[in-house]
Amino acid sequence: MSLGVDLVPMKTCTYDCIYCQLGRTPQTTCLRCEYAPVADILDEVREALRSSVCPDYVTLSGSGEPTLHESLGQLIDGIRSITTIPVAIITNGSLLWDPEVQDGLKDADLVVPSLDAGSPDLFTYVNRPHSAISFEQMLEGLICFRERFKQQLWLEVMLLGGVTSGEKEVGAIASCAERIGPDRIQVNTVVRPPAEIYATPIPFDRLSQLARMLTPEAEVITGFRQERHGEIASGDTQAILALLNRRPCTCEDVAAGLGVHVTEALKRLEALTAAGKVSTVAASGRNFYTVTGSERDCKQEISIPGSEDVGRYFQSCRTEFWQGVFRVELDYIVRHLPSGAEVLSVGCGPAMIESALSERGFHVTGLDVSREALDCAPDAVRTVAGRAEDMPFPESSFDAVIYVASLQFIDDYRKAIERTTHVLRPKGALLVMLLNPESDFFKEKLRDPNPYVRNIRHTGLREIEDVIAEDFSVQTEYLLGVKGDILFESRDITDAVLYVIRGTRKTISKDKDA
Repeated sequence: MSLGVDLVPMKTCTYDCIYCQLGRTPQTTCLRCEYAPVADILDEVREALRSSVCPDYVTLSGSGEPTLHESLGQLIDGIRSITTIPVAIITNGSLLWDPEVQDGLKDADLVVPSLDAGSPDLFTYVNRPHSAISFEQMLEGLICFRERFKQQLWLEVMLLGGVTSGEKEVGAIASCAERIGPDRIQVNTVVRPPAEIYATPIPFDRLSQLARMLTPEAEVITGFRQERHGEIASGDTQAILALLNRRPCTCEDVAAGLGVHVTEALKRLEALTAAGKVSTVAASGRNFYTVTGSERDCKQEISIPGSEDVGRYFQSCRTEFWQGVFRVELDYIVRHLPSGAEVLSVGCGPAMIESALSERGFHVTGLDVSREALDCAPDAVRTVAGRAEDMPFPESSFDAVIYVASLQFIDDYRKAIERTTHVLRPKGALLVMLLNPESDFFKEKLRDPNPYVRNIRHTGLREIEDVIAEDFSVQTEYLLGVKGDILFESRDITDAVLYVIRGTRKTISKDKDA
């Protein structure tokens, strides 16, 4: 049993992990400061220890990354002056390379860092770290800290279905863990509703098999339940809401966390649900309760506060004209991609075309820099926030990559194409739809008061084609004539609004070397 101590505001973190039960991190940070005064924290710890059953640990963790609190060492010393109960730190391990963080943790009794990936690509994909944190820096930090820290260090490994559920991926994590040398390793998987719907759990039996690949052999802690030491709270409404504000919980979680009978917890949860204060969400075959108005409800909103441009774009997508454009683009994409392919759509926005592709049997991932736009995407489409230049996907992840009128808006399109080559499988397909600056439609749009085409950074179609041709065998054509609001077939340079580049990835030297 642990007394948890929150040191930073909700979702103040160096990572934006796809499995996080607290939802997405609005903005990752590496800024260390005194987010809460040490004296105030110590006063609350004293009060909590007086009013609750004696816990096994006082644990610094919570709803963000605790090592971002710059007075961590002073706080640990203060807790040790209050009680003899051991002090534990649960950290994502991202800042353990920092000597100040290492010094701050030196008097802790137990440190539990995370290691969720054994390679840079998967680290970027799973943890979505702040741009200043690399996989190599994180790993060397864990190794260096282990050498300095002489108390207990337990490594927690979160494994995800279809991502780190194979022997190759777990073997890479095992190699890293061996270099770190923890006292114990604990393996977990997704239990509560994750930040991203594609972060899925691994069955217990499979998890147990994978745990045996790690040294020391890991213990599986998913679904762990310890006998309650006694009642730790009355289970009143405010206590339940406070618990659900921190993380989604099942009825059993609420009962265990607040020290009440399951039927009492269920009665109170049903009353909160009826009052509209709590809602339920299904995950891993279980019902979880969460407070209403949470980040998970944003997908249902068309108009998102602070994102008027996204709202206007989303509404314009529903007009008859643009629906016609999307149908032409969709039909073309379907004709030129292999059936049932794993497809990455770069610059997907609210993922309207991507949703239709999913309905046609394609497995679609949408990448966009705008979280607001992705929040409008349907649940059927897996979405990832990120830049095309830094695609957070492992090598050879997709059968096809598409850019639907998006490549020209990207700052460094050369880097984006380079990353595209990396994430495509050998002989994978590339389909790029470019807006044709020679078309009458394009020139007309430039005369609008707020034309989106002015945000285009690259208008040299032949230059873009030459860059793509370095790694792809290409074919090109003009597509989709537009006159006013009328759509028609045309390959004429002045009528066609799109210039399409289709490519097949060449077998290049780095593939042969591999």
